[in-house]
Amino acid sequence: MDCLPAWIDAELWKEYVQQRKKDKKEMSPRSARERLARLYELKAAGHDPNKSLSEALNGHWLDFYMPQDKSIEAIASGAADKTKLYLVEQAEQARAAQSPEAHRARELVMAKIKRVG
Repeated sequence: MDCLPAWIDAELWKEYVQQRKKDKKEMSPRSARERLARLYELKAAGHDPNKSLSEALNGHWLDFYMPQDKSIEAIASGAADKTKLYLVEQAEQARAAQSPEAHRARELVMAKIKRVG
């Protein structure tokens, strides 16, 4: 295609066209227009068309799809807070189960560590 929209990475498009030739799925001018129209639809929907193009290239896809968002988001369910609470409770139970002698020995060791540090 001679005239690409400015928002399409020309090198990426060229690689996509070459890959299709290599995969024996060469594009006709009509198919190229349809692919560009699909990229425009993705752009109009707020997606990065070059990312869609790149993912299609990497996956040997014929069509373009919404870019896959692979970011890791914080857990909204509060599971992290529940885990922290559980660990704190377990530590408190372990301390409470210590004999008075073990507790006193631990305090002495901690005091020595504080003096050294």
